Amino acid sequence: MHLSWEALSGRLVRDLIRLAPKRSFSSMVGWVSRRRLPRGTRAPLYRAYARRFGVDLEEVGRELDEYATLDAFFTRQLKEGARPIAPGRDVAVSPVDGEVLELGAIDGGCVLQAKGCEYTVAALLGDAARAARYEGGTYVTLYLCPADYHRIHAPVAGTVTACCHVPGALFPVNARAVCDVPGLYTLNERLVTYLEGEHGEAAVVKVAACGVGHITASYDEGGRWLDGGHSV
Repeated sequence: MHLSWEALSGRLVRDLIRLAPKRSFSSMVGWVSRRRLPRGTRAPLYRAYARRFGVDLEEVGRELDEYATLDAFFTRQLKEGARPIAPGRDVAVSPVDGEVLELGAIDGGCVLQAKGCEYTVAALLGDAARAARYEGGTYVTLYLCPADYHRIHAPVAGTVTACCHVPGALFPVNARAVCDVPGLYTLNERLVTYLEGEHGEAAVVKVAACGVGHITASYDEGGRWLDGGHSV
């Protein structure tokens, strides 16, 4: 049996990703991103970032020189009204900016990662008993690129009933990595938020990645979701 060049190169990429010091690299990126920048350098730096990644600066909620660190700019808020919320009690909205990678029904406890590669809801949530509640439900996978607004909001109206941190790795989650690393989302570190609403329970799973390994969440005392975000 002979492996094709494509298969061999894919295996090599997977091995290199597994061996790379992803946690150390992410920690270094995080440390640099949280260093306070001289005010005069902020706007030019963020404009360069915007040109490189395609950020729409017209949507940014503050003056560029008010973002003291790159991390603050990365998790920036948007101007009021920049993301109108679709009306209706039976509507679920996207909790983030991003590209829809997969969408479908949960069948046999499994969901699709990419190109026929599946993973289980139980492995994703780290809770087999809770995962059983979602059988027959719907899932959607959203990918945030560096240009996207990196705050996360509730997709449905409801009360936060639980929040669970699942330790893991920090593999990249770009399109190539999603195809090359089986069960990627179940391997990476993640934060799961459970919402109870009019139509039952929803789980919002925030998956960390290489270089973007810091996840925060804000809920008030009544269990209302304020916002959350990925940062570097």
